[in-house]
Amino acid sequence: MVAVRLERALLERHVEAYGRYFGRAPTISIEYDDTFVTFPAHSEPEYRSMIARVDELGTHPAVRDYVKRLGFGWTDDSIFSTIPSPATFERRRAREGMGETGFSPKLYELSRLAIAKGEWLSACVRGFVPYAVGTKELYERLSRTARQLLPRARSAERYFLWGVQHDMTRHGLFTHLVPERCVKRFGERIGEHLANRRPLLSPTPLLRFYENDLTQYCQSVWRDLPAPHRFAAAFEAPAGYSRLEATLDRRLEEAHRPSVTWLFV
Repeated sequence: MVAVRLERALLERHVEAYGRYFGRAPTISIEYDDTFVTFPAHSEPEYRSMIARVDELGTHPAVRDYVKRLGFGWTDDSIFSTIPSPATFERRRAREGMGETGFSPKLYELSRLAIAKGEWLSACVRGFVPYAVGTKELYERLSRTARQLLPRARSAERYFLWGVQHDMTRHGLFTHLVPERCVKRFGERIGEHLANRRPLLSPTPLLRFYENDLTQYCQSVWRDLPAPHRFAAAFEAPAGYSRLEATLDRRLEEAHRPSVTWLFV
């Protein structure tokens, strides 16, 4: 119960700061111990590319109904607008019999706009999707700078404030049914690499495996899925899974012999 109250307090702080920054605040609704956040829509192209759409999960009614039961809602143009809190998401998927699979959401309270890459990768390797919310001091800084920066300079701030919605829709939802043995296998392979890596090299290639490659593969599985309980079998189908393993091989090779560009991204 203490964890639920703390999570809710962190989300309330994020919602309040979001409203001060954009002039439109998300709304928080509570059903018993479950917490949901509904976000306003934005017209910026980067927002619309960040936030997942329900039609990316295909059109099968069983999948749509399952996603609704998890606590998600979407707009008329299919953009996910309502998300469950991380704790609510975990409880609801456990209720569906899906609590022992995939990646789990984990809140991080940050004093800057982005989680450190090493900490981010560590979370992924251990089977978590990081969700970044800010400290009180960070949100106060955002309030002071909201009208002082040119639109282009504000991109990192916007990305941070849109991040909770992005992480739950684009990553938490898409990856939560990855078979546990696959989560562990990916983590073990990357962990073995990290144990032997040279110091000061960027983890960017490995982060891109989790952030891009794995998420896109999961989306392709969802797109053709008739029902959620068939996700694991479809995920591990040899033709697709062998390509995913080959992609991880390539990312490990890139991390082992990084180009100069990896050091600065």
